This record gives sequence, C-alpha cells and structure tokens, in this order.
Amino acid sequence: MNGIDHEARENASPALRGYYDDKGLMARNVFWYFFGMSAAGFGFNTIQSMLPLHMAGIGMDAEQISFTMSIRSWLYMIMVLYIAHVSDHWQSRWGRRLPFLLLSLPFIVGGILVFPWLQTPLACVLVFAVFSFFVGVKYDTYPLLSYDLVRQRYWGRVAGFGGIPCGLAVWAGQRYLMPMSDSHGEPFVYTVAAGLLLVTTVLTLVLVKEPPIRSTEPPTLNPLPVIMATLRVGFSDRSNILLFLAFALTISPTLVMNYIALQGQLNLGLTQGEIGSRLLQWGTLIGLVLSPLTGIAIDKIGAAKTCVIGYLLMVAATWYGYRPFDVSALVIACVLLTISQAILYGAGTIFIASGSNRENIATFCACNGAVTQAVQAVLLVLIGAFIKRFQDGNYGAAFPFCLALSTMGVPILLWVDQKRRAGLSRVSPDPSLPVAGSNVSSL
Repeated sequence: MNGIDHEARENASPALRGYYDDKGLMARNVFWYFFGMSAAGFGFNTIQSMLPLHMAGIGMDAEQISFTMSIRSWLYMIMVLYIAHVSDHWQSRWGRRLPFLLLSLPFIVGGILVFPWLQTPLACVLVFAVFSFFVGVKYDTYPLLSYDLVRQRYWGRVAGFGGIPCGLAVWAGQRYLMPMSDSHGEPFVYTVAAGLLLVTTVLTLVLVKEPPIRSTEPPTLNPLPVIMATLRVGFSDRSNILLFLAFALTISPTLVMNYIALQGQLNLGLTQGEIGSRLLQWGTLIGLVLSPLTGIAIDKIGAAKTCVIGYLLMVAATWYGYRPFDVSALVIACVLLTISQAILYGAGTIFIASGSNRENIATFCACNGAVTQAVQAVLLVLIGAFIKRFQDGNYGAAFPFCLALSTMGVPILLWVDQKRRAGLSRVSPDPSLPVAGSNVSSL
C-alpha cells in the first residue's frame, strides 16, 4: 500500500500554502481546537462514564446495557459513511467541519439534560439512540479538524500534546464533577455537563478558522449515492478491508472502558463518586503526562510501531483487571488500560489517515469507521453475553476478551506498515492533485 505525499498537497495552491505557513494562525487554531475538545470533555466524558451506571441503577443487566451501548455503533456504521463524505465536499466559506458541529449541539445537550430522569429500559434505549446519532455527527467530523488545521508532519504532536489539556479536563470531571452525584444528585451533574458543552462548543465554532480546502465537486445530499461514493473511496482497493479490520481489532481495548465503571460499582461496591475520585482519575492523570511522549513516538518511530507499546500495556492491564483482588488492583488496571487504549486509538487513527489523500481524508476514514463500528457493535453484544452467561457478572472479563482481539490486529498493522513504506519509495514527487476519489494503490 503506497503512502501519500501530503506536503505536496499542502503547497498545491497559494491559499493553502499561505494558510499552513502562518504560524500564528496555526497556534490560535490549535489552541481553540484543544479548548473545545478539552473543556467539553470535562462534562462529556464524565457523562459517558455515568450513562451505563444509570442504566444499571434502573435494573438493566449486562446484556441489556451492552445491547444499548451497541446501538451507538450500529448507527455510526451507517451515518459515518454519509456524514464524512458530505463533510469532505461541503462548500461553505465557514468550513467543511464546523457546520456539523453546530448541527449536533442542541441534540447532544438535550440528550444529556433528559437522561438522568429516565426510569425505564425502553426510554433509555430511545433517548440513547437519538443522543448517539448526533454524537456521531460531531465525532465523525470534529476530530478531523486536527488533520485540516496543521501540516501532516505535526499530526502526531498535535494528537500527543492535545492529550495534556484534554486529560486535565477529563481528570477534573472525574475528580470533582462526578463525585457531585453523591452529594448533589445525578441531575445536577448532567446539567452542569450540558452547560459546559454548550458554552465551549459555541466558542470553538466562533474562533477556529478552517483552511480553504474545497472539493471540486459539491456534496450530494441524497444518502444512497453518497454512501456508495464513500464506499468506492475506501473499498475500491479491496486490500483496505484487511487494513480496516486490523484497526478495529487493534483498538478493541477501547471497549473495556465501557465496563470499568460498572466493574467498580457492581463487582467492588464503589459509589458513582468513588468511581471518579478513587478509580478513573488516576489513569487520566498518568495518561496526560505521557501523552506528549505518545505523539512524539508516532512522529519518530511511526504509528504502527507505537501500537505495539499500547498492546504491551494492555497485556499488563489484563493481568490486574480480570479478577482484581481489591480496588487498588483495579486502579492499576485502569491506569494501564487508559494509557493503552489512548495509544492504540491515537496511533491507529493516524496510521489510517496517513494512507489517504488529504482531499478525501474524512471519506476514507469513514470507511474505516464503518468497519470499526460494525465490528464493535457485534463485540459489545458478545461481551455482554459473555459476562452474564459465562463469567457470572464479572465485568472484568472484558479485559481478556479484548486483549485476544488486539493480539490479532497489531501484527496485521505492522505488516501493512512495511508494505506502505516500501510503496512510498515509489511515489512520484509530482505535486499535482489526484483525481477526486482516488486512493492508495494495492498491496
């Protein structure tokens, strides 16, 4: 699989070259991108941890919770193929990512405000489905801003150093906001989170300036041809199926994060507040300290090799997390897992993106995302059934389950990386842009 000469494309027009050469603009954009990602994460990540706890609180079991969480993946599997393609071809002077951030905002905020008042499994499933749909609209477009705002050679460092403010925000939510559920009640925490998300998103919308990257073709709003066009970008080279499947398997440890809070509450007897202050915060703190090193490693040794580091950490996390003898053992597992999944997802995402043309980067990543979501939707259901039927409610069983999957994925990424590096040496330095929709060549 051949590499892509991103530098030539970044200098393909005077407007783009001027945008990327403006260091002051780059610094401002990166700051406000970090701000939007981090400040909103203070509330949003806290809520993400509390959603399954609320489901368990109204009597839903491991299978029901896992099924509900899998709805998000089923929705993402379809919509990512549509939203990302439309985003790549959006013609607004405002940009091609920010309009979708605005579209998602009222539904995400509304879902957060309503959820703590739901008292039946059916209501949780329905509201979670609507909420997840618009979370998908946001996260199928907003993270791709980082690839648009800076030159490709800075992608790893932006991802790595962005982990510092983001990690601090998430830690603050776990340390201070989540414990308020014990003293002030769930609705108070959800309301604060919704307010923070609203304010920080509006600031990001106003203050970030996107580059003048525009497709030669306008977006097609009819979903069927859009989805077909998206699939052609990602799957015209059938070898990409192996690449996308390898990514989905490699990042399987991210699924374990859905069960850590449940493991703390239902297996070790922690309250919601204690889960944040005694369990989750430590992984976040250590992760944010190491985040810049992760970004530098991606840029220096490559994304695929960085995934090996994340995999080894997952091996250690499984040792402590499968059947922890006390809270301290689960804390160690949580720390190792948090760092592992951050490395695997961050490095794996950059590995996928670096194999795509800049003009179609969201579309190509969408194909990867669709495969990932399909795989994860099935895995979540299987993990829930495994926990309930074979592990007697031990949520720590998610650790070895996902480790086995990552063991299959990482070697494939390394093999693809070797093929890609060999192909890059044969890429012409001609800076002319490829035909829209073109992609990397076969393995």
